Amino acid sequence: PPNEERAERRKRLPSLGSIPWMQMPVTVGLVALNALASLLVYLKFGGITDLGSLIASGANLKSATMAGQWWRLASSMFLHVGAAHLALNLYGLWVLGRLLEQMHGSLRTLAIYGVSGLVGALASTYLGGTATAVGASGAVMGLMGAAIAQLGVYRAHYPRRWVIPLFRMLLVLSLAQVAIGFFYPIVDQWAHVGGLVAGSLLAVLLSPNAKHLLPARTALAALLASFSMAFFAYAGVVAASSDYTETLRRYPQLDQEIAGLTLRVPSSWLRLSPKELYDPGVAALFEMQRLPIGDGLDAAIAKRLESEHQGGALRAGFDRAKPAPRSLIHLPSPWRGGELLVSVDDSSGVQRYRLLVVGRVFGDEIWLATYYHPAALSEGIEPVLGEVLQSARISAPPGEPPGAPPGAPQGEPEP
Repeated sequence: PPNEERAERRKRLPSLGSIPWMQMPVTVGLVALNALASLLVYLKFGGITDLGSLIASGANLKSATMAGQWWRLASSMFLHVGAAHLALNLYGLWVLGRLLEQMHGSLRTLAIYGVSGLVGALASTYLGGTATAVGASGAVMGLMGAAIAQLGVYRAHYPRRWVIPLFRMLLVLSLAQVAIGFFYPIVDQWAHVGGLVAGSLLAVLLSPNAKHLLPARTALAALLASFSMAFFAYAGVVAASSDYTETLRRYPQLDQEIAGLTLRVPSSWLRLSPKELYDPGVAALFEMQRLPIGDGLDAAIAKRLESEHQGGALRAGFDRAKPAPRSLIHLPSPWRGGELLVSVDDSSGVQRYRLLVVGRVFGDEIWLATYYHPAALSEGIEPVLGEVLQSARISAPPGEPPGAPPGAPQGEPEP
């Protein structure tokens, strides 16, 4: 009978070698789901390293998560930045998942993986790290913490000559992984620590050897595993159907003053300098200038595009720039502009951006804006960016009315 076979397998010493994959359904399934998620991102966007593509696919854009898109905690666990990141996490999942599935069974392993990954993503969101995060490392560290806890707390259930070397090796690996995170800011340290702690606690509570500690451990494991699978499925559906416009709509709108103008922008756009706003989650830069009328609006736009093409993009950190074959953002009247495609090869791979240069005439001056943003998010940005541009008005001292209210005529476009 199946129950007797599972009981017999649990009496055996866990193997670190070849194991029939049918005995490891959770590990095999999770490896397949992680690989499939990266494959789908690659097929849709042509790569798995681009920041905009990952955000559009469900990365943990922390400002958006805290604004209510909690599904990003789950969807981000199945996304990775490049082949090396994916391969490293899949290898850790394969090794640790098989070990834990032999010691705890499939149901408990799924519960530990799911809850550890979510706790790690939540810790990363609220306690620090980069503004946007992806990866299964929090969940994989949860499996490692669970294996360490099982071998440490319930070591009497295993032969001493087997358990001590394995316990020491896993403990050293986990400490080394945490230590590395202190030296490399790109490592999502809090996701690792959160996952490690959650996995350790869950293993102590859910272990088949915890009979007196938690009699209802099987029911709790079933509940946690079911919740994890349901949340993963929900996150996958929402990530596939949502767009970046919906994300931007979740942010409160705030007035920001730059270059003597007041604009109403999403709260994720932070003031970087007297002329610049910056969105750290998507690494987008918005700059505003007020120029004399000079040779006219079209000439000012063309001059700025040429300047960015010849060297401005290089100074901003990009290594390639070329004119965009077509515009992805349609501007509200009387704003006009043009676009460049810019990109850079960084440590993770190719990052693709668009540079939008837009302007309008107001009285005897030109308002000129440049906006660097991830190319994959252009279409989602369009509606909100139009509202930002339309909200531009001359700032006024406290107690005085603004130079022109949002939406009021502010000069005519040049012929």
